[in-house]
Amino acid sequence: MTATAGGVACSRENCYAPDTGCILGNVAGCEHLTAPVPRAASAPEQEVAPGQRLPWSGLALGLTDAFSVAALGRPHVIGVVGAAGSGKTTLLAAHWIAARRGLGVFSRSFAGSYTLMGWQHIARHLQWQPVGSGFPPHTSSSDDRSPALLHVAYSNPKAPADGARRRHVLLTDAPGEWFSRWAEEPALAEGAQWVADHADAFLLLADGDALRGEERGQARANYQSLAIRLKTAATGRPVIPVLAKADVGVPENIREAIDKVNRKYFGAEALRVSAHDPGNFASIVEPIDLAIDAAFRARYASTGEPGRWMRQMAVHLRGVRR
Repeated sequence: MTATAGGVACSRENCYAPDTGCILGNVAGCEHLTAPVPRAASAPEQEVAPGQRLPWSGLALGLTDAFSVAALGRPHVIGVVGAAGSGKTTLLAAHWIAARRGLGVFSRSFAGSYTLMGWQHIARHLQWQPVGSGFPPHTSSSDDRSPALLHVAYSNPKAPADGARRRHVLLTDAPGEWFSRWAEEPALAEGAQWVADHADAFLLLADGDALRGEERGQARANYQSLAIRLKTAATGRPVIPVLAKADVGVPENIREAIDKVNRKYFGAEALRVSAHDPGNFASIVEPIDLAIDAAFRARYASTGEPGRWMRQMAVHLRGVRR
């Protein structure tokens, strides 16, 4: 039972209603909301260590942890999609470094995060030597059913419509192998399908290194398969194609083939980004800025309106863990 300041408590683990929103979407009349059991008068007060009261660790969130964010309001989910080694985690790390310094394309202000340690875990690799190693390592996961979720909150005091209202964003950090498997056999890639079902906007990355290597023909075919799968799954939600590592010299015929795929399925050519040559290519900060802007538009993911999103997440959680 999770005790609250309101004199009642929810019997479900990781639910903090009524102090926050109900994870099942309905505080009034909820069968799990009960009065706490009185303790014996002689029972000593339990000493609580500093930090013990926090319902989150600061690391990347799982589905259970995501309810800490969802209880505050419907979060906007960004699905970062691409094969292994395409640069997904590097884009996330670059976005975080810029966001915490107040940099970016749009006039939003950083307003907090439940995953400060998770962000630092990937961003430290982009710091100056000897701390940083150049780029984040390959993303792995112990749970194939859902991705790691990195949280950030933004406010836009300059916008009259928003004022100081916080908007919560969850960005997926998933292994590229999930998406390669999903492109061929969706039923065997539950984690990638979760991203496809719940994201409000997508980034689709093409790997410049792979597209110029000895297996560039196969890399082009794999990208096309993934693009077709994502086009079908997105059902009208925005997809921003990105050519990562654009400075490495992708052969013109391969680049034209990738652009043809992107124009056909997403109505736009890939945004070409580079960590080494921002003078001739877009900054690696820009793709996620654009995806967040797209996710903030009125259209939500396939789960529909905010209340339904919460209810569907709760149903999904019941099937994953208690």
